[in-house]
Amino acid sequence: MEWLKEWAQVLSAGITLLAVFVALGIGVASILHTQSMQKRERKERLLNEIIEWALEVSSCSSISFLTKYSEIKNMWEYNIMAASDLVDKYDNLEKQSEYISRIALKLEDSLGNAVGEVVSNIKERQILLTKSMGVKPTFDVNEMQRVLDILSGKAQTSDGLSEHAKIEIALANNAKALNKSVNNVIEEAVKIKTRDIG
Repeated sequence: MEWLKEWAQVLSAGITLLAVFVALGIGVASILHTQSMQKRERKERLLNEIIEWALEVSSCSSISFLTKYSEIKNMWEYNIMAASDLVDKYDNLEKQSEYISRIALKLEDSLGNAVGEVVSNIKERQILLTKSMGVKPTFDVNEMQRVLDILSGKAQTSDGLSEHAKIEIALANNAKALNKSVNNVIEEAVKIKTRDIG
């Protein structure tokens, strides 16, 4: 009978030890699951920040200062005010882009490259807007038609156009490239988000 008591104690100790291992296993699994969820939530938050930044870049082209055109003495003054306002907005977005670029590169190379393209377009836009402030606008109807023809692909050369018309063409082409690059950032971020969900 003595051996039966010893065997019961060994069995009891074994069950206790097994229960401890099960509890530890559940605890470790719970910790790993929590860490995984926190990592996923952090990644989601960072992707949302990138998308918000891209949308802000996209919406930056709208001019939002209170002076009405009818209150401005001439078109050149209006252009300078509008360009100056936009340069300030793009400058702020470019400052944010350092942070956004670092996040994007850590998340995925394709997203980092897409953000880099937006940043490049922002810098080019700032240069063009600054140039536009120094050029007096022209109002030649034929010239404006040529600008529209160039932008629509009906004409190829900008030879003979005023500096103002050339800058308008460059700004329009940059706006198109900027919007395309912003869309690429959003597409890449959404791709990562949807892949992580599945």
